[in-house]
Amino acid sequence: GEMARVPDLAKIAEQHNLKMCSVAQLIEHRLSRQSLVRRLMPVNGAPIETSEGVFNLIMFESMVDPWPHLALTVGGVGRLDDNGEPIDSPEATLVRVHKRHVLGDIFGERGSASGGGSTGEQLRASMRAVQAAGRGAILYMRPEGTGANLSEQLSRIRRPAHESGSDVPDLTHPDSVAGSMPADMREYGIGVQILRLLGLSKLRLLTNSKRAIPGLEAFGIEVVEHVPVG
Repeated sequence: GEMARVPDLAKIAEQHNLKMCSVAQLIEHRLSRQSLVRRLMPVNGAPIETSEGVFNLIMFESMVDPWPHLALTVGGVGRLDDNGEPIDSPEATLVRVHKRHVLGDIFGERGSASGGGSTGEQLRASMRAVQAAGRGAILYMRPEGTGANLSEQLSRIRRPAHESGSDVPDLTHPDSVAGSMPADMREYGIGVQILRLLGLSKLRLLTNSKRAIPGLEAFGIEVVEHVPVG
């Protein structure tokens, strides 16, 4: 037989007084309640000196991404208490969530960022803003590339055609665990889990977009201000 469509399922649910949810809702539920991220050693991070100042680098491993994600923090963001739990920050904290773009971040490709500039310029401007604020975090997300453009292809892992026994998540096939999650939702869910592991709940978000982010409350995150990236 053919697969039932949403309108058909809605009728069946109504006839039999059943509750219905979508795959997207199941994924959102899992991301909001099940931890898919953990800190890598050293768990308290390590200082790195950059052209924009000194940051504390904290690395995070995701169950659904092949490469670690990075948090560059200032002002004690991400510190752990004596029990190894993140110290919650009640104040609104300046945060930039930046998805890696090989050509824009490293080589300054023009047009890689909205407005015609480069993502590298936005990244370094955000780093300067966090340093000026004296407290904040740059979350540098490094998901595997799944798109067709050149930058996405440069971030894709080459795998043998019939690889078996690998512990590297395969995001290119929909029948894999990671591949079954929509890319935007996967990156969004992992990102907010990392923010919570940094002890953050109220954000002053560094972004040039005014687009609202729905469903943040399920993760215990609130955006209190949008701060333009200069």
